[in-house]
Amino acid sequence: MSINSKTTSKAVGSNAGRTLHNPNASATAKALAGSAPAQRGATKQSGSVTEALAARVLDSAKHSPQTKALAGSVASRSRTRSADHTQPPNPPQHQTPRTRSKTKEITTMATNTIFVPSDLARLRPLVSPETLAALATMEEGDDMPSVFADANGDEFDYRTLSDIALKEWANEASEHIYQLGKRVFAHMGDVGWEGIFEAGSIEEYIGTLDHGSATIEDMLVTFGVIPKLDVAKRGYEDSCRVWITHCYDYCELQAPYDTWAKDDPRNILEFESYAAAQKWIRKAKADDRGYRTKTNPAGHYIYSHGEVKPKKYTICKGWR
Repeated sequence: MSINSKTTSKAVGSNAGRTLHNPNASATAKALAGSAPAQRGATKQSGSVTEALAARVLDSAKHSPQTKALAGSVASRSRTRSADHTQPPNPPQHQTPRTRSKTKEITTMATNTIFVPSDLARLRPLVSPETLAALATMEEGDDMPSVFADANGDEFDYRTLSDIALKEWANEASEHIYQLGKRVFAHMGDVGWEGIFEAGSIEEYIGTLDHGSATIEDMLVTFGVIPKLDVAKRGYEDSCRVWITHCYDYCELQAPYDTWAKDDPRNILEFESYAAAQKWIRKAKADDRGYRTKTNPAGHYIYSHGEVKPKKYTICKGWR
């Protein structure tokens, strides 16, 4: 048990008690007197604030002898230290690593970065300070950082970006797109990393790519981005599209993607009404069937390799 080096004597304690009960005593005197009874025990000590007050009273000429006596008692107790005092020293204050402070400064100063502060705050516990500092200076079209390390400083391959990405998309050509921030997308193409780009959504970013002979909708589907279908009701008299859903065994590598009905690889069909789209579907379903006979004029659905259910056609509101 530690020894209290600031214990109040009986005489001073008696003087303090009279001061506390005296209605005419000053606030300063009562503040000094209040520390005395608390220090009659073994562990209570006056604080630095009370000791500073006592020092000001002793230096002033306007206080009464009784108040100065209390102040002198507090001051003398503050100077007394027991040789057996075993109170542990204050624990050292936690100091932020220098690299983290440097990173914080960089993220604050980087005004042109495509990463917003909330992006960097999310990534801070996931990557090393050096990696965070590099990301904090990224601008549109920049290459990926030459060194990418996790929070422990261990370097990891870019393929493991999925661990820190908000979302990830991939197609059958092994292209990967990672969303690293609110408006930040990292793209690995078929020949390597394309860089870091800014876009408001995955749809917006894919819309900037070279589509070749495909439509934007086709590109989205290849990356697994299925549009939200605004299904039209029977009798709808405005522009319509037809969404075609395929159902194949999951092991079938040559399964076609779900897509909009087209009359050529790049031209999505737009129908003037629900009835017009329904008429096209009836013809498409007839083309899906074969092996017609006199006893079965409708024929049978012709399944493709790996197909487990017939195509599904959904009439949706058009976009034009």
